[in-house]
Amino acid sequence: MAATGVRRLLVVSAGPLNRTGTGQPFLSHRVFSPLLWAILNELYTDLERMEAVLRGTDLDWTVVRPPRLLDKPGTGRYRHAVEAGPAGSSVPRADVARAMLDLVPDTTTYGRAVGVSS
Repeated sequence: MAATGVRRLLVVSAGPLNRTGTGQPFLSHRVFSPLLWAILNELYTDLERMEAVLRGTDLDWTVVRPPRLLDKPGTGRYRHAVEAGPAGSSVPRADVARAMLDLVPDTTTYGRAVGVSS
């Protein structure tokens, strides 16, 4: 990216990486996230490493952290919160894509994680 002058990068991570619970429903944070971490520990550990690598760069990056992804048509509507978990428990993949496109020019999300959900 540096060789070509590209500065902006958006990546998809996972809602359960928001370990603070900020913005998440109680059950999601206290029950479902620990359960998912137990089952998907290797995947989430890899995502944590990816996020750590991004934090070590000077890129204008944004991490998008959705909850459970749905294979259904997008609604064109989504909720998002900077440095907070996704407020909902699921989101259509198309709405995550829409959110990512909307976040490309949003300088308030540079170097931040953004929870996105329905």
